[in-house]
Amino acid sequence: MQKFNILEKTSVITNEKIPLSRLSDYRIGCDETNSHKKTVEEILEDLKNGETRKAVFTGNQGTGKRFLAYSMLHELNQYFWDISQEEENYHLMKSCLYVELETITRLIMDSFDDKSGKYTLQYFVQLIGQADFVVLDDLGAESGLTDSNRQASDFIQRLLYAVSNTRQGMSTFTTTNFTGKQLFNKYDAKTVSRLLGDSEVLKFTTADQRLANLGF
Repeated sequence: MQKFNILEKTSVITNEKIPLSRLSDYRIGCDETNSHKKTVEEILEDLKNGETRKAVFTGNQGTGKRFLAYSMLHELNQYFWDISQEEENYHLMKSCLYVELETITRLIMDSFDDKSGKYTLQYFVQLIGQADFVVLDDLGAESGLTDSNRQASDFIQRLLYAVSNTRQGMSTFTTTNFTGKQLFNKYDAKTVSRLLGDSEVLKFTTADQRLANLGF
């Protein structure tokens, strides 16, 4: 498979609107959204110049975290496709991957009862570790717990520990509805530090735009 196609063909996305996200369509309606767009543009410039960057998109639901995270991958995918001359210069191409942590957790757990299934822990850890740029979407939701301060199961701890190891020194972008304190309460501190350490933090505090668009 061409690296260019990994984003579309291999990403794990259940929300069909996410792949339509484009940075040019990001709505700037306040100082916060304007700042976030500028920060993303700066990160993209660094990545295009070969630097390693990490970012955490944290805050309320429906405020554009996923939109911005995916739009970064789309921008990078297209940029490296162009400079690699559609992968004729294969070494110049970079791969992008977007995974919903809640979904891959469910797929891995399903594989426990289906030994022939390919969606194993090893499969996803390897997939995530091989991509140059990765979005880990909705960290915290995969625990399936309503109590934001309750510790995640041992299985999820192992999954995230493996992912944090395989992404060391690589550009990784994480979205979450939880605060840093809540994540440290849910997961092993070493895992959280490896996943999110040295990240640019973009805090989303605006109202849920999905509710605003309902008109009441």
